[in-house]
Amino acid sequence: MENTAGILLHSAGTPMECPTDADRFKEIFLDPTAADDVRFQSIIYIKNHLDRYWRRTAKLYKPLFHASNREHSAVVEDEKLVIRQQFLQALTLHLPHPWTATNAFALGRIVRHDFPRFWPDIVTQLLASVRSAFEIEQGGEEQWRIENALIGLSAVVKELSSVRLGMAVSAFHQVLILFESEVERG
Repeated sequence: MENTAGILLHSAGTPMECPTDADRFKEIFLDPTAADDVRFQSIIYIKNHLDRYWRRTAKLYKPLFHASNREHSAVVEDEKLVIRQQFLQALTLHLPHPWTATNAFALGRIVRHDFPRFWPDIVTQLLASVRSAFEIEQGGEEQWRIENALIGLSAVVKELSSVRLGMAVSAFHQVLILFESEVERG
């Protein structure tokens, strides 16, 4: 059975320039012209890939769709910045619920690794997206925006609540204080 993502990736006829599979698969997931089954497969692949290779101490692997045959280790910081923003961007798109949930779960896994040292403002970014979703909803029929923002926030809070290491625990307590102030503000 042929890999449909591979067919899509190589259909342009040019060698892959992306250093990691996660970066390329995230582009496929965000591409509305790609086939639905390919897009869903790509977000599942990303979730599984990031569990293994997001850490700086990750083992070597050979990318599936890369022009060179060299091995790669963990996802590098420049790519992480782009991938983080793409995960947040995907929460603003009108996607089927399983896709949004898988995207949010993967976002939560990233936050578990990167919060608070490498991504200290993620919770404020998600709270801002929830606020803006409620503001946008005031004028129309875009309930999905609120649902997506809350799914993302829920996945991040769930992952952060399970962290048991020093700096992340104290940072999570700061997040709880931030939530309290948001709730009081209304």
